[in-house]
Amino acid sequence: MFAYLLILLVMITFTISVQETLAQVNSGLIPIVDSKPLIQEFPVPSGSQPHDVAPANNGSVWYTAQGSGQLGQLDPATGKTHHISLGQGSAPHGVIVGPDGAPWITDGGLNAIVRVNPETEEVRIFPLPENTGYANLNTATFDHKGILWFTGQSGIYGRLDPASGKVEVFEALRGVGPYGIDFSGPLPPLNESIVD
Repeated sequence: MFAYLLILLVMITFTISVQETLAQVNSGLIPIVDSKPLIQEFPVPSGSQPHDVAPANNGSVWYTAQGSGQLGQLDPATGKTHHISLGQGSAPHGVIVGPDGAPWITDGGLNAIVRVNPETEEVRIFPLPENTGYANLNTATFDHKGILWFTGQSGIYGRLDPASGKVEVFEALRGVGPYGIDFSGPLPPLNESIVD
């Protein structure tokens, strides 16, 4: 009998809750969420050839302008773009926002990691060691210790310590092809490959 009353009370409570929710939806207090995705396109300057994007801390969007050797910034509220030159020969590929709030770029043209100060637009270039050769840099990520890790399709992976500016490059054990990298767990030992 007790179990029957408990079930009856739960059903009455559920029914009242559903009726209240429907009344709030019908009155407009709870909006109905449209299940269709909203797609909005934004034009960028001709020749930019945007490649990767990353949300900035201020609500704008950073993007690499691979064709013009620049870092682009889009304000979605206005649709306006602003470009920052990364240097002669730049061909930026990936962009991420680091723990410092700055955009960090893997630049295949410069064979370097590039940091842009979001306030002053100062560009700081961290070239790969001279004996690295062309790396074909692609993707970067920060680990939980604030070290930037990156990949190069020529068969390398590497790391940059932003505090010291030291860049180290390692041969990928499986050779040519590393493209993506991510840290979502503990750091692997350095003598093991972390890239497929």
